[in-house]
Amino acid sequence: MSVPKESELSKNCRKVRHPFFSAWVLIIVAWIPYYALFAPGLGFYDSLWQLSQFYGYTSYNSQHPVLATLVIGVLFSIGKPLGTNSQFFIYTSIQVLLVSAVLAFIACFVYQRLLVAEGEERINRVFCLWCMLVGFSALNPLFPLYSLSVLKDVPYAAAIAVMTVLLVEVIGDKKVINERTFVVLFSCAFMVMSVFRNEGLIIAIACAALVSFVQVKDKKKLYTFLSVGLVGVVAVASLMSSALINPQKGSRIEMLTIPVQQISREVRDNPSSFTADEKKKLNEMLVDDALWSDLGAKYSPELVDPVKVLFRKDFSLRAFLKVWGRHLVIHPDTYLSATFSGTFGFFYPCRASIGQGSVYDSFQWMNSQTVSGWKQYMGVPDEELYPTYLGETENLREKFLQSFAKLYKIPVVNLIVKPGTYFWIGCLAICLACFKRNYKLLIAMVPCVLVFCVCLLSPVNESARYALPLVFSAPVLLIISVCMPFNKLENGSGK
Repeated sequence: MSVPKESELSKNCRKVRHPFFSAWVLIIVAWIPYYALFAPGLGFYDSLWQLSQFYGYTSYNSQHPVLATLVIGVLFSIGKPLGTNSQFFIYTSIQVLLVSAVLAFIACFVYQRLLVAEGEERINRVFCLWCMLVGFSALNPLFPLYSLSVLKDVPYAAAIAVMTVLLVEVIGDKKVINERTFVVLFSCAFMVMSVFRNEGLIIAIACAALVSFVQVKDKKKLYTFLSVGLVGVVAVASLMSSALINPQKGSRIEMLTIPVQQISREVRDNPSSFTADEKKKLNEMLVDDALWSDLGAKYSPELVDPVKVLFRKDFSLRAFLKVWGRHLVIHPDTYLSATFSGTFGFFYPCRASIGQGSVYDSFQWMNSQTVSGWKQYMGVPDEELYPTYLGETENLREKFLQSFAKLYKIPVVNLIVKPGTYFWIGCLAICLACFKRNYKLLIAMVPCVLVFCVCLLSPVNESARYALPLVFSAPVLLIISVCMPFNKLENGSGK
């Protein structure tokens, strides 16, 4: 019997036998401290509003997708006979398992993809990259904190990440995902993307078109018909739910975040530039107890909500755009300043202070007085939709919150929780793909580019939850861009 060489032993010990399940277990174990502190789970203003709609405390509103509200409500109702704590615990447990599984799937895919591309001779490097991805998923606080939150953005972000991986898979020559699994994952990701955010259907259709376009000739029809069928299912389900529930229409102001901030800053900085007719028109657009000057008084550079609530739901869009357009010509610098102030957090990660939309915003839920005010506004009974937390861990929670606030002031370390970091990771991945002439890989980056564009239109600057799809996807794209030679990704020549 021959004795194996030391190099062979090194290779064998560094090969992961079960890359998916190993990653899944490691990630879940690393998240246990968060679970211990914040079980049975966290909520947000938006999630409380959706649940209040589902349980009939407030009317349904199309500002949040009706199907998403129904899905969250049904899952949340599983534990209703056992009490509010069980409702939160069951929902967040399901979400933790699914999100950790998606992250493990991403790590497993990268491991297998690079193993196929680079071969057994570079198993050590592939193993190290797998460890880096698992470590990133396990140690990044954004993942466990949002996974423990009842929030529509979490499944949406996970679905975007899965779709990104599928796009990387479809442009490769040697497949690591079998056809049946690919179809199931594609269908699930498409449905979740379409259901959980209003703009999700547009991004899902764009991704489906790319998947169909890149497929080999004999599969183009299959994925085209599958995509059309999925769009049809979502459309029918949306129409049926809207017909049965008849939700209130969301305000058109939701689509005008940047113009509203621009005109509000103009009112604050250049009030004398408004004519009497423009002041009258603005007054007509606002609720009864508001005046045009309130737009400037309540303007917040990084948050549109204080001025958004001043507008009527049925204000004249034509009149608004007429006023907005005239002042764009007069003071374009003011408009640029307003735009930058409301979006810089998505591409500038070096601010030491805690932004309005940071993950720290999640901890508003731990302030019972804040949540009580939300519930009173929504008509939710005091004893409903708010869990009780372990008193034994209260001191630990306080210390954690204090430490987490300090994290934002630690250079380099704080980059892990900043949306701007993942923007630059994505940019680096794009540059590397272009430098290597791996232009096909740019197709896999389309979902992240679209998500970033949506972030720029969001009502909160530096919102970590809006940028969550980038946190899931950008590091994977960077690793693929760095390690995958274009000739092995684009064709099988292996030169």
